[in-house]
Amino acid sequence: MLRRLTFGILIAAFFASPLVAAAQSPYATGGSSAITPAGFHPPFHAGGPMHAPVPPVSGGVNPTVYELLPPNRGPFYDHDSMLDQSIRDTMARSWIRLEYLNWSISSPGGQLLGAPMATLDARDLVPAVGRGRARPGYEAFVPTMSGANFDDQNGLRGSFGIPTRVGSLEANVWALEQADWRLRIDPRVDAATGTIIIPAVSLLNNGTPADDRLVLFDTSYVASYKSNLMGTEGNFVFSPITPNAPIVFQPIAGIRYMRVFEELQISGSDSVTMTNPRIRSRSQNHLFGPQVGFRAEMQHERFTLGVEPKFTFGFNRHSDQVLSEQIFEATDANGNILRSVTGDDDSDFAPLFNVSVYARVHVTQHLSVFVGYEAILASEVSRPYSNIIYNDAGVGNPPGIVYRPEDRQDLFIQGLFVGGELRFQ
Repeated sequence: MLRRLTFGILIAAFFASPLVAAAQSPYATGGSSAITPAGFHPPFHAGGPMHAPVPPVSGGVNPTVYELLPPNRGPFYDHDSMLDQSIRDTMARSWIRLEYLNWSISSPGGQLLGAPMATLDARDLVPAVGRGRARPGYEAFVPTMSGANFDDQNGLRGSFGIPTRVGSLEANVWALEQADWRLRIDPRVDAATGTIIIPAVSLLNNGTPADDRLVLFDTSYVASYKSNLMGTEGNFVFSPITPNAPIVFQPIAGIRYMRVFEELQISGSDSVTMTNPRIRSRSQNHLFGPQVGFRAEMQHERFTLGVEPKFTFGFNRHSDQVLSEQIFEATDANGNILRSVTGDDDSDFAPLFNVSVYARVHVTQHLSVFVGYEAILASEVSRPYSNIIYNDAGVGNPPGIVYRPEDRQDLFIQGLFVGGELRFQ
């Protein structure tokens, strides 16, 4: 009985306590019955109280909350705060890389700087015959590009990565120094026979191989070639599909662009014909397209080993031009320099394959150094040395050294890279 009585008293006290507290609160409303502590005055500002009195709520207490606010936080205050925090978190986990490149470009090899002859080997000494007219005391040969070597080209590549919840956005841009080759040949005398040996450019005779169509250079001859390459790509590297395996695989999807600009020029002079023959071939390739691939890495606390192959469904938008002037004759009947300019702009389907292997050593939590090998195989590339038709169209006809369409080459680029990676996390 005593226990039940005690329990009833506690319940009654529990429900009665709010009413007692409300009656004694200095903030209670109710006219003259409200109790105001001595010395208490509501805050004022110019023009009246900071907050107008709140009408009483039926049957209870009016809670009044005072909050100090800045004059204007802007309509997007909460959204901007979340965006700023998201940007800060993302940038804190981003990284940048800088790499030194030492790459090689596939060279033309022993490309003949002329047309094949009918019965003679143009690389050997042949009779100096220009458009059917023999030149006694002279022998000629057609130079090749066998000495052109585009190995060990220096370059730089910069990269950055921004992580997301489902992967990372990565991009890079690279460029190689211009590759230059130059061949200069001066006339020389064969001491045994006294014959003067000079360089020449062999031509076809209306499209047919011939032994008597040589553009002769008895004073000077210079052949030069230059090659300029750069590229960029942007990829999204998805989160690992095997996150806890010894080798982590990540799918890759992105886009690639590569520019290849090259130029071949042959020039010189001949005193007998009083001409300054010149042949110039240019090609500018823009290779681009979407690409897919994957990244496979074996990750360790101290190092990472990886391989990254990618395939580009590419297209090549190329612009080509072949110029020739003063071939056999300096001017026409009107005194104008004999010059021919031919070329074309075209697009071809040009797939591209790229693979890199690398080893990365983690020096600190924020810094890694790495070394690797990379290879790029681009197809359907327009190259200047294969774009020329060396032809003589005959006296009275326009020069026959013109642009050759639909003769594309594979371009192979390969070499080492070494650099560092800085992580901001």
